[in-house]
Amino acid sequence: MDRGEPGTGNASGLKETCGVRSDIFLITVLCALAFWVALVPINSDDFWWHLKAGEQILNSGSIPAEDLYTYTAGHDDPDYPGRVRFILTQYWLSQVIYALVVKYAGFKGILALRGALFLALMLLVAVLVRLQSGRVRLPALALFVLTTKVAVEDSDRPHLFIFLFAFLVIFLIERAVAKDEQRSIFVLVPATVIASNMHGGFVIGVGFIGVYFVCSFFEGRLKPFRKPLLALLIMSFISSYLNPNHWQAYIGSLASFSSMPAIATIMEFGSPFSILQHVFRQPSWISYWALTVLSIPAAVSCFRNGKYSQALLLAATGAAALNSMRFIFFFAPIAAFLGSIFLADRFRHAPKAGRTADILFAALCLMAVLGDSRGNVFRTREIFRQGLFPAAAAAFMAAEDLPPQVFNYVRFGGYLERQLWPKYRFFIDGRMLVNRTMDEYYNIMGFTEKGVAALQKRGISTIITPAVSELTGEIVPLVRGLYKDPEWSLAYNDGQALIFTRKGMFSKELPKYKVYSEVISEVKLWGPSRKWTAGFDQSLAEARAEMLKTMPAQYGQ
Repeated sequence: MDRGEPGTGNASGLKETCGVRSDIFLITVLCALAFWVALVPINSDDFWWHLKAGEQILNSGSIPAEDLYTYTAGHDDPDYPGRVRFILTQYWLSQVIYALVVKYAGFKGILALRGALFLALMLLVAVLVRLQSGRVRLPALALFVLTTKVAVEDSDRPHLFIFLFAFLVIFLIERAVAKDEQRSIFVLVPATVIASNMHGGFVIGVGFIGVYFVCSFFEGRLKPFRKPLLALLIMSFISSYLNPNHWQAYIGSLASFSSMPAIATIMEFGSPFSILQHVFRQPSWISYWALTVLSIPAAVSCFRNGKYSQALLLAATGAAALNSMRFIFFFAPIAAFLGSIFLADRFRHAPKAGRTADILFAALCLMAVLGDSRGNVFRTREIFRQGLFPAAAAAFMAAEDLPPQVFNYVRFGGYLERQLWPKYRFFIDGRMLVNRTMDEYYNIMGFTEKGVAALQKRGISTIITPAVSELTGEIVPLVRGLYKDPEWSLAYNDGQALIFTRKGMFSKELPKYKVYSEVISEVKLWGPSRKWTAGFDQSLAEARAEMLKTMPAQYGQ
């Protein structure tokens, strides 16, 4: 009897040690996979104006008070007062970080930084799951790893830092409650100061603190933390004043700039339901929807267990993500955390079923990661996504002296600014600083009567644009109009972009039939990845018909 008790204790201790080591191993693997999945080539057109702004801040030693790169932005937007200053100054710390990383580590450093952010986010989620459930359950965490690819489809923007900050709020508060350590939550005060200088989305993290404080009146586990949470909320709110825009981010979130008409044209502001038919075969989007389904019973379980703060955070971020894709990665880590807790509870009395689920999802995760790594930088050896940035056209503009008043496709703007400023200033970039400029932009791209008048009024003499919209597959109306207009000449084409100049203002003119050979090239570039879009077939047919008229000997067959 006496000999058996120590033996039982030793066996129990050994089992616990093995469990800890197993969980450490699983967490390490999950973090490595999150890092790997995040290593896609740079694919955000906004990255470039953020990088350029960071370089300018480092060179000048100050945050710019007005826009240097476009000639259309005034000191303010009359339709949305305060917006121009907010956009120019709100991201300065993120922009400086990007500039320093590129300066000392090159563009591969940006990929490593992005991977590190997702690794850190995965680590916080997995450690919190281990702390609250006593085990690392793989199904929800594996889904989270795969969902990472949703967030990096338009990556390298300051919102990545805020995804990490928002979950850090949950991690520190939940950890403090579990360990009954009230002081540790005040780490969030300096974290809020840092986040408030990176992106206006920091207000979501402060909002999370508010949710915990309000729920402390109803939730037993939070009642001892009511006063610390109130102090944290007040201190975080006050400390967030320490950024160039002070409390403008809170005001903007209430009377939001999201009512701007241009916002409706930006995909990330749309609902994931709007693209469901196009992505239902992609592992990353399947994983997101699986997390969404899992979040429903997880939220119900949280509510039944009296964890109202968790239920509210999960339900609110889930609803926001279903309304707008830009909120998906505020929701996904919360869903992975609480989904894992929910599954751990379900499998607590069925360990064999839990291990089977772990093995199954580990295998599925590995297969999906390896099978869906076509865009992974270690596999493609590409730093930049092919066809997205007008590198060759920018080099042409740098080498030639084109007429300086340039109109540009909006997604080209940031890249052109980073490569060609101050030789050229541009019409617009992804900041879309002034609402009325956006109206002007759409009229010009549509080659409407107002657009033609705007070209004349602005004195625009150089235009750089793709021939085909990569989203719809349709020929850009501006391109069709310039092709027919004898006042405009073709100066350049490369299979990705066209450059037009006013007649007689650039001596190296190209034959205009190359406009439609450009259409054919761009259809071949973008069409295979968007087979569901009928516009590419229509554009190809129009291009071949026009080439047949201008070059019958070559296109007569």
